[in-house]
Amino acid sequence: MKNNDFRKAFTTVELSDDKKERMLQEIYRKKKLKKRKQLLAIAAGILVLLTSFLLLQNFLDWGGQDSLHGEEENGDEIVEEDPEDEEIVEDSSEDEDYITFEIPPHPGGMGDEFYQVDSLSELEKELENLPYRGIDLNILQEFGVDSLPVFINPVTPGMHVPEQLEEFKVIVREAAKRMGLEIVEEDDLGVTLENGIHLYVEMDLSIDISIDEHPEEITKETLEGKSLEETLEVYQEYFFPLVADLLSYQEPKRNLRYSLFEENWFHSFMEYVETTDNPIDQFFQSQFNRAEFRYNMRDYTEGDLLEPPRISIPYYQLEPFEVMDEIPLRSMEDIIKELKGRKFYGQELKVEHIVKAEVFYYTFPTGSYFPPVYRLYVQIENPEEMYELDHENQMLVFPMEVLAVPSKYELEP
Repeated sequence: MKNNDFRKAFTTVELSDDKKERMLQEIYRKKKLKKRKQLLAIAAGILVLLTSFLLLQNFLDWGGQDSLHGEEENGDEIVEEDPEDEEIVEDSSEDEDYITFEIPPHPGGMGDEFYQVDSLSELEKELENLPYRGIDLNILQEFGVDSLPVFINPVTPGMHVPEQLEEFKVIVREAAKRMGLEIVEEDDLGVTLENGIHLYVEMDLSIDISIDEHPEEITKETLEGKSLEETLEVYQEYFFPLVADLLSYQEPKRNLRYSLFEENWFHSFMEYVETTDNPIDQFFQSQFNRAEFRYNMRDYTEGDLLEPPRISIPYYQLEPFEVMDEIPLRSMEDIIKELKGRKFYGQELKVEHIVKAEVFYYTFPTGSYFPPVYRLYVQIENPEEMYELDHENQMLVFPMEVLAVPSKYELEP
């Protein structure tokens, strides 16, 4: 029995026939066999841009575009006549061809992410505090989930293109209206409200709220003798009401999460999500409907005043993403097979190297849609050749993000 009841956690919007036809025309247009390689490169570029401004060249540099697919096309191609007379024809093949490729790591900065652990349980503990964790692929399979939604990007695709910036302004104006505050200044990226609150749209489509001035009501005397948790409670009692009209949780659950840097406080996160017992519902709520108050904790000692938090309100609270399509859930075996001998840090990828697999979503509006992404945790066979280990049996695990979508999602701008 298939279990896709997690969709009840979403207020999905039915597409009008006109809009659905336009979306399908975008998906299928100009899909010619002779342009196969060009379109794959373009698709890779769009989908890589979707993930935090990644560079197309990173994808092309490791080569092997022909080996990125699963089985070759079976000939059921869409043949385009003159654009004026174009017809939309769906591939009726049961075994749909897939575009499968690695999303390159973020270029520059902090280097490659990896985990140096003694056991899989230690790896799980390391992953607990990640802000945007996916759901374990095994859980989806155990619950009988056989497909996942693809969501429509609600704004003009691109990176701060003029049309998108105007749409961002509409979003923050609506947020200001719900907060009951007047806009006193606008710029290209956001607005400033009457009380010095700044609103702008982040590249994951969340609404970022920043506050310049520390509240006069909170003083050192207010915080005297209070623990960190008690101090955060004082600040939440002041700041949460400022954004309460932007949130519509029925049964909110609050989580407190910390990040450390070299064993010192770095940030504290007060998070709010809708309460649900189903792990699949929890995943979708965490991915799309989580509000966050982030406090800077650097150099904090007990009794110190904190800076006002940076507040992140999910786009979902203004309008849920529309579901464009459902695509089959891929297994680890499917993905490894479709990568066809792809080498990862010098070793050929095999199923036995994957110690954990998760599914998650990026919601960066550089592409037309938001498909599920697979994060594979790959154990390195000879870790001592890459890093100095603390002891002989230590594990070295690198995350690898993979996008696997049906070939109909080849897009040409």
